[in-house]
Amino acid sequence: MRDGKMRAKLEDFLQEVCEKTITNNQYPVLTSSKSGLFLQSDYFNKQVASKDNTGYKIIRRGQFTYRAMSDTGKFFPNMLECADVGIVSPAYPVFEIIKQDQIVPEYLNYYFKSNRFQNSISTFAQGSTRTSVKFGKLKKVSIELPEIKKQYQIIRTLDLLRTIINNRKKEVLELDELIRARFIELFGDPQRNPHGYKHTKLSDIATYYNGLTYKPENVATEGTIVLRSSNIQNSQLDFADTVRVDCAIKERLMVQKNDILMCSRNGSAKLVGKVALIKDIQEPMSFGAFIMIIRSHYFGYLMTYFQMDAFRQQIKTGATTTINQITGRMLDDVTIPLPPMSLVDQFATFVEQIDKSKLLSGCRLFHSWAPEIEKSESCWRAPTENKGFAGMSTPTMTLADLENPEHVGVPQRKTKVLRGGRRQQ
Repeated sequence: MRDGKMRAKLEDFLQEVCEKTITNNQYPVLTSSKSGLFLQSDYFNKQVASKDNTGYKIIRRGQFTYRAMSDTGKFFPNMLECADVGIVSPAYPVFEIIKQDQIVPEYLNYYFKSNRFQNSISTFAQGSTRTSVKFGKLKKVSIELPEIKKQYQIIRTLDLLRTIINNRKKEVLELDELIRARFIELFGDPQRNPHGYKHTKLSDIATYYNGLTYKPENVATEGTIVLRSSNIQNSQLDFADTVRVDCAIKERLMVQKNDILMCSRNGSAKLVGKVALIKDIQEPMSFGAFIMIIRSHYFGYLMTYFQMDAFRQQIKTGATTTINQITGRMLDDVTIPLPPMSLVDQFATFVEQIDKSKLLSGCRLFHSWAPEIEKSESCWRAPTENKGFAGMSTPTMTLADLENPEHVGVPQRKTKVLRGGRRQQ
């Protein structure tokens, strides 16, 4: 015990559970992802598991599971919160806490989402192309445990932050709806084209192609960021889950300002077609093979158009709007009503103002919760320390920092010369 913390291995208070179904569809099928555990029918808009799921593992509320194979070298154990009981693939380990007097389930759930856990688990990963971590290896990870009282205080702080994030997402969605309403007001419904704009092929006003294919051994802590579908959140770039590679990258595969990123393939059909606009580039970045870059002077107009039914109707296959992938040939067939550039510029100015409102609303939202956060945080963090969750070092962030947009996004880094002569900030 040091400073009220106890160091222990996960195996000291975890045990594996192996309860299996005896009939088909005994409970709803779940999917474990980086973001958490979800009903498979909600996550994929359909059930993608085998037709007969007899013998699947049962997981109950408060228990944990994870996908033991990874293409990125990262693993995300999740606690079941969305249902009382569900089932997962037989390949997924299921485990539970047997000593809740030592660790609170919600605390462990937050720990599994920390960088400290990812750094610890990486030493136990096996394999080259795809890595795996079996439960027998995962439970060897060591963790520093504060006293139970402090664990609850940490949970309270992180719950408050999660509330801020969720409220922030709601505000952003409302502002995005305002952008779409302004789009209709200026240009009309693209499917009806009430202003009679000339229809133009997308290929005549934009270039587009997929990104970088890299090997697992190219992934490195120092290197070039490769943007993937997980970096597109709510039509904006999100760097919470960042992959870097140290390999030669062609110049055409480096993103530029005002490029539109589009998810062209994903295991979840509802994520295919989501987009984000590249704005301020703080360091060189590329994009992955399941991402398509779209480059056009009409970026402001296209960014919103790609989020509308008019676009999805043109690229759908079959009788439903479900889209499993978007290819260059599919985009070649897209035609759009093209308004005058003067109107496009007017719309782009409006969107820019809305983006500023998003930043200001985020600052106001944080200010409104700051007293509660500081009150809760002071219970478990010494004022002279700069420690994050579970003792992990984190950059200092003040309310003044949040008001400065230059602090948001990719961390500033020292310049490093990469292969090919490019310079990384």
